[in-house]
Amino acid sequence: MVVDRPASWPSSMVAWLRGSHRLGSAEASRLVKVARALREQLPATAAGSGSDHQPESTPIADPEST
Repeated sequence: MVVDRPASWPSSMVAWLRGSHRLGSAEASRLVKVARALREQLPATAAGSGSDHQPESTPIADPEST
């Protein structure tokens, strides 16, 4: 019998990336930040072309610093 306990799930996307993909905290946080920025610009991102590594080289404005 499998029991689903809420405490057994990761508390955040960063925690999930760290646990399931064995990433460091900084790398997991960076990936989540890129994903959130892309989500906000999804129509423009979907219309573009390029490799899956392109977002890593695209500068992302930090809304908190502007």
